[in-house]
Amino acid sequence: MITGSDLDHDDSSAGEGPLIVAPALWSRTEDGGSWLTPEERGILASVATVVRLQKGETIYKQGQQANALFNIAKGVAKSHIRQSEKKTKITGFQFPNDIVGIAQNGKYMNSAEAVTSIILYRIYGRSLEKILEGSPGITIKLIRKLWLDLHANHCYTIVLKKRHAVSKVAWFIQDIGRLQRSSANNIDEIYLAMNRLDIADYLGISPEAVSRSFRSLIDRGAIHLRDRRHVQIVNEADLEAVASEFVIKL
Repeated sequence: MITGSDLDHDDSSAGEGPLIVAPALWSRTEDGGSWLTPEERGILASVATVVRLQKGETIYKQGQQANALFNIAKGVAKSHIRQSEKKTKITGFQFPNDIVGIAQNGKYMNSAEAVTSIILYRIYGRSLEKILEGSPGITIKLIRKLWLDLHANHCYTIVLKKRHAVSKVAWFIQDIGRLQRSSANNIDEIYLAMNRLDIADYLGISPEAVSRSFRSLIDRGAIHLRDRRHVQIVNEADLEAVASEFVIKL
């Protein structure tokens, strides 16, 4: 079994080439589009290594040589970038079927950490490159997946700039719900694996603003909290209306 300590050293000595960005074993696109066929998933699985990490362990670090990418099989991760020597910024949360390990100039562009205990598939760049050369179907689906991820990141940027705190939290609840429904059917509750501090960092507001926003959404009947981790959407239309509210600048 591979543990967190196995990820701290430079694996380039194993003879693998530099990373090329691609998903590993995802079963379908987030919008319900093209699935990888069982044969295609089997091809990727043949070169993948299973990595198991505990909550809080590092998957990879920003600036580290990027010679492998990771696909989440189970659990939740978060990505963050270093803004200064003492400050980092959470840029996203990743769920089963998501990719972590985007690189630029041969180095990871951000850091990734396990929010929960997590199981990942690790594929080295040279192994994946050989597969893509002989599998145009996987390559096409890869391009589609990357485009969807870029579009989602663009939408996230718009949300942060133009919405107030309650609107951001409403949007966040909707977004997490969509992600969880893409990997599970008929879920009655949304599970928030991340804590309030991480949500605040991601949305660019204070932890107190996050708590007030949850209370506001409860008071207006849009959501119900069974506890701090489990959210039920009571009024989908009302939640959508709040999530769509923009800050009005006079």
